[in-house]
Amino acid sequence: MKKLTCLLLTLLLLVPCFAALAEAAEEPATEIYAEPILFRGIPWGSTWEEAQTYLPEGIEYYETERNDLSTVNGYLSVKDHKTLYGGEYLGKDYYTSKNKMNGMKVAGYELESMYLYFAGMSDDSGYLVTDETHSALLYTSYTFNVNNTDAVYEDLLGKLTSLYGNARMTGEDGRINLWYGADGTMVSLCKYYGYIHICYGFSGADALIEQAHQVLMNKEVLDAGNSTDGL
Repeated sequence: MKKLTCLLLTLLLLVPCFAALAEAAEEPATEIYAEPILFRGIPWGSTWEEAQTYLPEGIEYYETERNDLSTVNGYLSVKDHKTLYGGEYLGKDYYTSKNKMNGMKVAGYELESMYLYFAGMSDDSGYLVTDETHSALLYTSYTFNVNNTDAVYEDLLGKLTSLYGNARMTGEDGRINLWYGADGTMVSLCKYYGYIHICYGFSGADALIEQAHQVLMNKEVLDAGNSTDGL
């Protein structure tokens, strides 16, 4: 009787394990592309000065100081941005629009816009700087404004799948397709409000934003210097 009771207790304890295994079996494993996924071959963390050497010539860029840098996962989802340290100017974006791209196309389609986001870096004095040589590439994006959105979306989905394998579908109604590459790199394909977005990023982006925040927070100490006035 004791043996039977022990057996029943063991089976009861194993039920959650069997359920977890069954649930895991239903969810397909996320494929990881063997190489890092890069935006136009630019290594993540590059400065804007370095990034320009990978970009087509003849394109005019605008630049904007950013006080709303989001997490990389938020950026790749397009719609669900989660701002880190809102109100702090921790970086800069460089962007271009259709009439400034000199006929540039991606995957055979004209772009509506292209964005590159950078976090600032510490200069030799320890202050946060966001110029061309004190910057680190966080994430980037292409936006397409096309007539046949559904057909172009399916075409881009097929092309990205041919490059990086099967995507993991996330977001509302599975409208976000996310691919993973080596070294924590990622690319997503999203469709919102008639626009198509391809966004690139890497897992180290949040740490670079955090680093910029810490450098900015140290400004008070640097400004105080060795002063002992009033002590």
